[in-house]
Amino acid sequence: MLTSAIFFPDTTSRVRATHGSGEAVIYVRYGSYQHALSEAAVSIRQESAYNAGGQQQSVREVWNITGLLQANTSALLTAAVNNLKAAYKIQGQNLGLFYDDGTASSHGVISASTLGGVRVTRGPDFPEWKGAEGATMRTYEIELAADYPALNVLLSLFEETLEFEGGGPRDVFLQPLNGLPQKQRVAESTPYRAVQRGSATGYRGWPLPMAPIFPDAEHRDQRHFSRRSPKRDGPVGAPFYSEFPIEWWDIPTRTKRPKSVPSNWTEVQGKWHEMRCPVAQKDWEQS
Repeated sequence: MLTSAIFFPDTTSRVRATHGSGEAVIYVRYGSYQHALSEAAVSIRQESAYNAGGQQQSVREVWNITGLLQANTSALLTAAVNNLKAAYKIQGQNLGLFYDDGTASSHGVISASTLGGVRVTRGPDFPEWKGAEGATMRTYEIELAADYPALNVLLSLFEETLEFEGGGPRDVFLQPLNGLPQKQRVAESTPYRAVQRGSATGYRGWPLPMAPIFPDAEHRDQRHFSRRSPKRDGPVGAPFYSEFPIEWWDIPTRTKRPKSVPSNWTEVQGKWHEMRCPVAQKDWEQS
């Protein structure tokens, strides 16, 4: 896990940072909602997610915002609290730290550049109720998160199995009208049959089925593959789809014992570059 943090001290004092030729005050903005100058304390951390192959698949950026609303009267404070709650009820907004002249700092999240947009995962919560809390001041806590994809990671999961049968002699049992069944050998050797069975989950689109390991012995009319629905994420109106599963199986027949092993993750990872911008992803987004 990679972590980074910005800590704004006492919210009753103005937070200043060097900007341009002098000092500037920093504030938080979510969508069109702008916090008061130096009102909020912000911590930012990054958490990596890994697929089943141990590869970094995505990075989640988590913002924790703690602040103090202040007003001269309880009525003004109530209005400020309601505005805060209404602003963070909306998902998928841009988020950032800005200088008092409106210039963006180095910390910000463009919702459209993330997987499923910026999400409000907790709050606004109001953990304090003492002293002037609820009358002229109100402490709040908010958590937001956004996911970024890792580059060049195509698969979330892959596995393949080879099953073998046959090759030995074939015996049958004759059943006379009277007496016990009689065992009779009808063939000294039989064909070898193999079942190539596998599954994979593409991170951003459906993978292709693996090519037959025994193409010269394949029964093309018995080739199978199936696709299942992907996972949906993101707010209403801005869906993001991931985890596209596919399964395949093939049943070749040979006269000699096959000598082969299943495909491994490393082999297939370099073959499926067509998954980068799949048409299937667009089809799902339009549906």
